[in-house]
Amino acid sequence: MKRKVALCAAMYKGIEPEVANGLLSMAFTLGRHTKDVIKPFIAVRKRAELAANWALGQMEKDERINGHRFTHVIWMDDDIVVEGKSILKLLDSIDDEHPVVFALAFERDGLHKPGIWRSKTFGGRHVNVEQIFDYPPNELMPIHAAGLCCAAWDREVLTAIKKPYFDWQQAGYGRSSHTPDGYFCNKLRDKDIPIFCHTGVKVGHMSYPVEITETVALRFKPGWRHSEHDTK
Repeated sequence: MKRKVALCAAMYKGIEPEVANGLLSMAFTLGRHTKDVIKPFIAVRKRAELAANWALGQMEKDERINGHRFTHVIWMDDDIVVEGKSILKLLDSIDDEHPVVFALAFERDGLHKPGIWRSKTFGGRHVNVEQIFDYPPNELMPIHAAGLCCAAWDREVLTAIKKPYFDWQQAGYGRSSHTPDGYFCNKLRDKDIPIFCHTGVKVGHMSYPVEITETVALRFKPGWRHSEHDTK
């Protein structure tokens, strides 16, 4: 079955031509080598949540104008390094049981911990209380929240959670649940939409002076346990 995929990306620190050209090239190359229709939507705004909402809004505008509907969404931050085959692996993971799948990224700063969490609900709020360190090497693992560095989801997920998809002021409390990424994940949980991380799809996080890959992050592994948020 031919998929119609919206490749969405947000830039909130200014226009970076190299990144934009890379995303356009990825969309063209993936579309050429698969049966999928892949169309990019790149947003530039001053704040992350504004850029994210604008990119998805442009996707929806394209649907209205052209009288069609995308089947899948790929999301990428502008500071993520990922191969096209990894994007396809995420897309191939999407089905009725796995409607939202994140790639595994590592925090850009500090001890470069895995950007995936388990959470608990207090008074109707989802609070990320445990960062996940014990992830398997190559599996679809259920999680409660993740940094929205690179992900894929079924288009109908957006219909279920409704706008705004990202918000800073209403994001909630707790580690990484107070970000636009956390707000998005909380809305998924409110609608009982399961969230997964494909731990076999590991992406690089651009930083200075190196790209934060799993290889780099694992050098800090002993320090991963030195956190007030570690509940083990």
